Amino acid sequence: MLGFLSVGILTLLLAGIPVAVTLFLLAFGIDQFYSFFPLTKALGQNLWSAADSFLLIAIPLFVLMGEIIVRAGIAKDGSLAPDSVLLCGTVPAIGGIRPSPSFTMRLIDPQTGRRIEHRYEVEELEVVA
Repeated sequence: MLGFLSVGILTLLLAGIPVAVTLFLLAFGIDQFYSFFPLTKALGQNLWSAADSFLLIAIPLFVLMGEIIVRAGIAKDGSLAPDSVLLCGTVPAIGGIRPSPSFTMRLIDPQTGRRIEHRYEVEELEVVA
């Protein structure tokens, strides 16, 4: 197996194939010849588990939300229009929605030092059936 890898790496790299493609081809070559359970049978699960990450979903959605705000005209001159309240929809994805006795939201502008705070208490009502 070590001889196969050495010859394969040297041959593919000297042929001008990029390193990433060389490693990909060698991984599948080793997989087909030396593995009892071929990787190709679990490829879908491996790709999904690598892409199933909170940050890989939250960051593009955050950027998309910013683009929608700018193009819709909600944000003018770098600030939001009056009476605009925006909450990120990916927050409950981390641990679900849990009850809390209060809610606090704080926005801080690091350049001007200004801050906006909003807080309220939650009163839990009994369920009447």
